[in-house]
Amino acid sequence: MKRARMEGVAKSSRKQLVAGWFLLSVSGSVLGQSPLETSSEPKTRYGLQRQEFEIRAGVSHSDNIGRDELEQSGTFATAGFMTNLVGERNRLAWALNGLMDYYSYNDSVYDDEPVGAVVGQATIDVVKDRLSWDFMGNYGQLRRDSFAPESVENRESISALEMGPALTLPLSSTTVFSARGRLGQRQSGGDGTVDSKLTTLETGFFRYLDPLKQLGVFVSKRDVEFDANQVPGYEVESAFFRYEQELRSGSVTLEMGSNQLQREGASSESGLFTRLNVATAFGSRSRLSLYAIQDFQDSAYSLRDGLDPTFGGSGRQVALTSDPMERRGLGFVAGLRGKRMTTDVSIETANESYKSDQESDRETVSYRISVAREVLPDVRAGATLAYRTEEFEGQVDSAEELSGTLSLRYRLSRTLDLEAAFHRWNREGGNTVNEELNETQFLLSLHYAPWIGRD
Repeated sequence: MKRARMEGVAKSSRKQLVAGWFLLSVSGSVLGQSPLETSSEPKTRYGLQRQEFEIRAGVSHSDNIGRDELEQSGTFATAGFMTNLVGERNRLAWALNGLMDYYSYNDSVYDDEPVGAVVGQATIDVVKDRLSWDFMGNYGQLRRDSFAPESVENRESISALEMGPALTLPLSSTTVFSARGRLGQRQSGGDGTVDSKLTTLETGFFRYLDPLKQLGVFVSKRDVEFDANQVPGYEVESAFFRYEQELRSGSVTLEMGSNQLQREGASSESGLFTRLNVATAFGSRSRLSLYAIQDFQDSAYSLRDGLDPTFGGSGRQVALTSDPMERRGLGFVAGLRGKRMTTDVSIETANESYKSDQESDRETVSYRISVAREVLPDVRAGATLAYRTEEFEGQVDSAEELSGTLSLRYRLSRTLDLEAAFHRWNREGGNTVNEELNETQFLLSLHYAPWIGRD
């Protein structure tokens, strides 16, 4: 029965590939040739070159360090970094984006821990423009209990690494055959719920509509095998179109098609497959990024998607589970930098529909705005406000979180800043015993930025 099902899926995928290739061939004469004026700024295959890096260390005091009903106060030391590096040299291209801190608690109640997210990728050209070897890694945290707030007792670190070859073979002056494969490993720091091996294969064709645009049709297969024998694995097969375009200062990627999920010991399910990523800048003082997704995936895989970790996103809001889900998400980030004032806004909404544990199904909406202004030549004041809602499908009450931060930053030298911050957090609903949880936090930190470069 399973063999017959797989043969049926393969035939369906081949039919979609042939039909897509026919449409792709026709599209060359339908879509116009309109090359864009390219930016004079240096670009890499991951976008505009960037060099933003900061190291920081500090001390923080909280009146509810566990974010629970005990309301235990405590002091802890922090050390971390912020990075947004994109570059290319000779046959190597790289990108590293992240915000990470290490918390060292001054008592024996809580274990020291890293908190944050880092995403990195690199490509080595083995044969220029023909064969390359790709690397992709990410590190972050998931919530153990999806109904409780993120806290020192309710987050677990997850790491993932993928690598594999990518082949591109020209069939004509405008048509290219593409194939890539990746092997991956995901590890968690707890009970190994999501520890697994990931295998991804993708093949297809794309056509250059002009030097900055391409349209292709692809089929792919993603196989997940969990290390624990009692945890069933799953496969996701996809057939989709992909449109890519370089902008003057950014890029657009759109993928649309169909998905099929096959879990061990369960019937197959079909769904839409959509991915949209837009990243652009307007001049040297603004930036905008947008993403949308509809896909079958597990929580560890979801760490690959989302907004810039520097400004927020899915990250630690996703629940720790090996149960595959159909995830729909939409996120938006915009930033404006003036001579004396900067403003950043992010919005994200997501729907998670789990295949085994429907009690964990939920819808979330997050808003965040951050403003900073230079009030004196060496003094900068900042304010951040964030609001998040969670609607659960089960018997657990919906939850609301509201947080705000006020900060004052003093420039000690060209590369060294001192910052004092006040943070207030409030949560209502979920599975908490009390109707409301609160935390007030004070932070004093030193920031060293050896270099800062912006688009």
